[in-house]
Amino acid sequence: MGKKIGPWPLGMDVLSPEDSMPKDQDKNVIAARDAVNVDFDRTGSISSRPGLQLALDDQLDSLWTRRDGSASYARHGLQLALVTRSGDAVMVEDIAPLPSAQPLDFCELNDEVVFSSVDTIGIIGFNGVRPFSVPDASTPQVVPNPVGGLYAGRYSVAISWLDATGAEGALSPLATVAVPEGGGIRLTLPTPPDGVTLARIYRTGQNGDKLYQVSDAPAAMGSFLVGTGQRGREADTDYLRALPPGRYVRNFKGWMISVRGRVLYFSDPLRFGLYSPRHGFVAFPQVVTFLEVVEGGIFVGQRDTVLFLDGNRPGDWQVRHTGAMAPIRRTSALIPGDHFDPSLQLNPGDHAVWLAINGYVLGTPTGQVVEPQSRRIRVPFSASGRTAVFNRRLFTFTD
Repeated sequence: MGKKIGPWPLGMDVLSPEDSMPKDQDKNVIAARDAVNVDFDRTGSISSRPGLQLALDDQLDSLWTRRDGSASYARHGLQLALVTRSGDAVMVEDIAPLPSAQPLDFCELNDEVVFSSVDTIGIIGFNGVRPFSVPDASTPQVVPNPVGGLYAGRYSVAISWLDATGAEGALSPLATVAVPEGGGIRLTLPTPPDGVTLARIYRTGQNGDKLYQVSDAPAAMGSFLVGTGQRGREADTDYLRALPPGRYVRNFKGWMISVRGRVLYFSDPLRFGLYSPRHGFVAFPQVVTFLEVVEGGIFVGQRDTVLFLDGNRPGDWQVRHTGAMAPIRRTSALIPGDHFDPSLQLNPGDHAVWLAINGYVLGTPTGQVVEPQSRRIRVPFSASGRTAVFNRRLFTFTD
């Protein structure tokens, strides 16, 4: 009489003793010790893994797909590429140059896509690819002008750049000039960076220290006379700078986040391209190995554990140790809770998932950690990897 094969609802178990494998109420073994080139379905039944067909005879890195499946992007050599598929054919369209072959990270922001590496950060928008932040402005040149209608005294002037979307960059350092009675200020703009369309000009009052907007000028205008006229709002970008690019990038409830090494930078609220060098960062004990945002905070991978930034805004964050084991770098993803086994009793919101030496780990929206495979699985530790989600399954490829 043949022996019944499967199903194994628990999947693999490489830790339990051979004579103590987990069993169901009918004493049937419900986990497999070893399996090669087979797939387990949601009930634990197995099927032969289908053969693979080469879809693209080229090298791509950092492949990422929008959550609605509408577009995929990757690094293609020194190019940012759009990846599309038609039947069995995969097409790669280079859409923007990259400064290096560093891995990319992606996230969605207001129906657009942000991409970042350690040396560049940009946005794939409705009208093409553009820099994520408007460049910081450098100091303009100023000299007194015989006419302009100003009272005699010392005046300070600064500028900021604006791009075609109306986004404003950080304020330049101050340029100060002594103006004679009835005179003005002849301002010469620095050479505008690529993508900049306007210069916003600010000046103080007579012998003052607060900057107020006085005019917008075409960035290519070169020279401009600053004199009397209605003053607008007070400058509020004088202590901000362009958000640094990072190995990881995420959108968190109105703040943009990037990570370089062991430092997490966060933007001003709803001013995604600018951050405060004085206050807009959090330094961790170790280099960050992954970053995932959930409803209640942010999971931050470390070399030997995972931390959780608990709170709804950067000023309220509390760093909490989750007790999770060492994660494998860059293997995280976000998965809706209703994709998992109902016995885990997870809510339907997004859960962070990453691979560790004790199998896949779930990070709940409130910052708790669930390790459903920890008693059955040991994964050889790898330096890094990538995780993909397809057809309600997780696939992780390690180096």
